[in-house]
Amino acid sequence: MASVSTVLKEIGQDFLECGICFERYTNPKILSCVHSFCELCLVQYYGNQKVKPCPVCQQETRLPVPGGIGGLKTNGFIITLREKVELQEKVAKLSAKARRTCELCTQKEVTHHCLNCSQNICQGCMNIHRRIKVSADHTVGTLKDIGEGKVTLPPEVQKEYTCNTHKGEINRFYCETCHVLICHVCTVVNHCKPEHQYIDCATASSKYKRGFKELFPTITNEIKHVEECLDIACKAQQQFERKVSQTVQEVNKGADWARDKVKAEQDRILREIRVLKEDRSTAFDEQIKTMQSLLQRKQDTLTIARDVTNKGSDSDFLSLFPIIDQDLTFLKSNKVPPQIDASFHYQRLDQTGSIKLGNLEVGTKRKLRGHQEISFFF
Repeated sequence: MASVSTVLKEIGQDFLECGICFERYTNPKILSCVHSFCELCLVQYYGNQKVKPCPVCQQETRLPVPGGIGGLKTNGFIITLREKVELQEKVAKLSAKARRTCELCTQKEVTHHCLNCSQNICQGCMNIHRRIKVSADHTVGTLKDIGEGKVTLPPEVQKEYTCNTHKGEINRFYCETCHVLICHVCTVVNHCKPEHQYIDCATASSKYKRGFKELFPTITNEIKHVEECLDIACKAQQQFERKVSQTVQEVNKGADWARDKVKAEQDRILREIRVLKEDRSTAFDEQIKTMQSLLQRKQDTLTIARDVTNKGSDSDFLSLFPIIDQDLTFLKSNKVPPQIDASFHYQRLDQTGSIKLGNLEVGTKRKLRGHQEISFFF
């Protein structure tokens, strides 16, 4: 796995921050839209409700019954990254101190850190530490190597990857029938063949990672398509509002020649323009909001899927695979809404024989007969 500094550079500092409290994750739980939040934040956010939209993308997630928030999957991938970052920060603070004394001999300067004991030790104590039977297999690294992310955390089994049914058993298999991690006891008790098909975690991870990687180009192209459609919609809205402004100016100029006689007509047509602008702007805003949400959703899902696929352990990956796979499949078929018609024009009647300034027409072009006939088109 890449060093901590490299990982943070790739995924960004906010990857480890909850989108509700904006603090580092505490027991992160993942929703069906693959966004994660602190367990306590979700408890407060959901309250007594069983279904609520995601605070980021607004996709609804129904809480599992029984279990509620606690029944949601824990995002072990984020926990692993957080532990690495916190270790690097701890060592960085230690290295910044002017005087660092060994925690064992309390005399010599600290040069190493034991990741199992969480002790800061000198070179001499490090040699003794490795000769003692109970600590011989501990992971010990120099402060420099740990600070640069070159030392891997000791292999520890996280709660999420320990069998929930058989206490103390490690999940070493993946049931393809149920899409869950299982232990060796599960394979002969409640996930038996031939009713259930299971394979070891390494094989399953390799298999499903290939499937994800095949989807990445398609999702990437769809994101590009949504970005292009969003750009078109934004430009169309800008053009529409610009031409609405131009039309308002022309209407006001046309009203100057007979202000007293046509004041009522001027007010009428300006009201129509305002109503049209409000209606059409609302439609544009809703369309752009929908496409922005879809774009953000696809980008977030692709980022999370790619990070878990490329950087997560087999257990990290398989734990999140069903949720991400379901979301990728949904997003792959989710198309952008059709563009809104931005056509618009204003036509003015003969100024010599009518006090009407004209009628506002949308989407068509008609010329009126008379003197000083002028049309405005969008």
